[in-house]
Amino acid sequence: MSWGLVLGSGGLRGAAHVGFLKVLEENNIRPPLIAGTSAGAVVAALYASGLSPSKIEQQISMIYKTLSMGSMLEKFTSASKLTKARMEKLPMGFLSGITAEFILKNLLKNKDFSRLSIPCSIVATDLNSGETVVFSNKKYAPRSQNTVYIDRTKVAEAVRASMGIPVLFEPKEIYGRMLIDGGVTNSVPVDIVMDMGAQKVIAVDLDISGRSPENLFGVIFKTIDIMAFYVSQSKPYKADLTVKPHMPKAGLLDIDKIPQLIAAGEQAAVKNLKMIKKIISHI
Repeated sequence: MSWGLVLGSGGLRGAAHVGFLKVLEENNIRPPLIAGTSAGAVVAALYASGLSPSKIEQQISMIYKTLSMGSMLEKFTSASKLTKARMEKLPMGFLSGITAEFILKNLLKNKDFSRLSIPCSIVATDLNSGETVVFSNKKYAPRSQNTVYIDRTKVAEAVRASMGIPVLFEPKEIYGRMLIDGGVTNSVPVDIVMDMGAQKVIAVDLDISGRSPENLFGVIFKTIDIMAFYVSQSKPYKADLTVKPHMPKAGLLDIDKIPQLIAAGEQAAVKNLKMIKKIISHI
């Protein structure tokens, strides 16, 4: 028998996953299988590649800093000019995601899924078909409808697709599919880690942010949060333990909140450590 760890979506709140993994590592607990969506995909992929939680903590701010307000406004200015000419020439997102993908490729050494230290699955959404698209080391048999597996992709490209928040990022094209944030269809992919062979599942669910929207991007993120929450609630596959860290209110650009978010993940792991050990001891 085996167990798997699921890291859910949540924008900047994904930093909490790093704190959760730090506590697991301090207690010599290493998941044999891992799956992640959006922010959870970033942390899952870096961890599966062999980076320690401490190393991921050092790098996570650099990744989120690519989402600068300046770069968004620059694209917005260009978009406003285009509207006067042709609406169809409007960009599909404020950010191309090229910088974030470049950083990820360097950190992941441009690995494909077969070269990861831990079997890992990354979840994205096909914008055209609405299917859940899962990138992994092999094509598993999906237990959920409208789910497809792809097994020949660079990990950094898959993560870039998974973290593609609509409107903020342009969709990422892979094998002819236009891909966006995996949280749109599967924010806490418990079923995916089950597909991989996990008999027991521990999930970290970042839940809906308590922060009120303050601008266009806040409205977009909050809408996706709410949608992802209800999609997750409707899924028939549940984890043996779902951990929901109690986190400070933080928007996507509140980089200074990362230490607090990591601490929240640590506190949640410590609080649930006894149950985590009990679950994995029965495997």
